[in-house]
Amino acid sequence: MWITTQTASLLTGKVTKTIYRWADDGLLRTRQENGRLQIELVSLAHAIPIPLTASLEEAIQGAESGQASDMHWTGLLFLEGKAPDIALRWFEQAARKGHLDAMDWLARCHANGTGTEPCLALALRWLGEAAIHGHPIARAKLDALDRLAVATTNL
Repeated sequence: MWITTQTASLLTGKVTKTIYRWADDGLLRTRQENGRLQIELVSLAHAIPIPLTASLEEAIQGAESGQASDMHWTGLLFLEGKAPDIALRWFEQAARKGHLDAMDWLARCHANGTGTEPCLALALRWLGEAAIHGHPIARAKLDALDRLAVATTNL
């Protein structure tokens, strides 16, 4: 399977400049398609912090074609594989495409400092986005926060 340099960057946690340098140094198998550099996924496996399983390859293939659900799934696989910083990047990609579960996961990551520094503002932003667009768990979390705020105000 061939992937873009952007996907290679997301999978490794490296900036695209590093991916291009690896390609220039002959560390990756590459090809040009429509004037764009592509990377053979298996040649990148050494730099991906979790095993390149069939499930991950399938998710990457869907993510590469723009499927938000596969971007989300890729994030979950990285989270399960103890690579939360990379999981967070995949959740962001899926959330920006409107995937509600990815928005909820982003909120969790930002609230707990999973893969990033804790940031309550970003956590509430993504939780709110998910709730506004109909995610029932996000809505319930916001309702619980609202009840907590009211309860602590009345103390």
